Amino acid sequence: MRKNERKKIFKMYLESLIYEGGSNNFVIFSDITSNRFIQAAGGKGDRLIIIDLPKASLDKNEIIALKKIFVLFEEMDQAFQGQATPDQGSLIIEKIFRDVFLLPDHYSVDIELNLS
Repeated sequence: MRKNERKKIFKMYLESLIYEGGSNNFVIFSDITSNRFIQAAGGKGDRLIIIDLPKASLDKNEIIALKKIFVLFEEMDQAFQGQATPDQGSLIIEKIFRDVFLLPDHYSVDIELNLS
């Protein structure tokens, strides 16, 4: 899958978090070969989505890369989190997959969406 295709897909699913469902919507984007994943959450009517990366799923080098690239991500007890619009979120998610998880140009994702 090409970068522009992925970003469109990411944006579409992130928009569904704030335009559909209820207040506890979430989506999980998973690389199909490495099982690396990024979670996002939001509620219908929200302006921003929350991007969430559980610490337990990250190795030491990924944490270092994440902190360098995304200084606005807040380090919580169990995860790193940042807020973004769906458009910004699609760019951030692509950058995490490529520059933090070091995936190749043509990686593909599985998507789990829950609108509730």
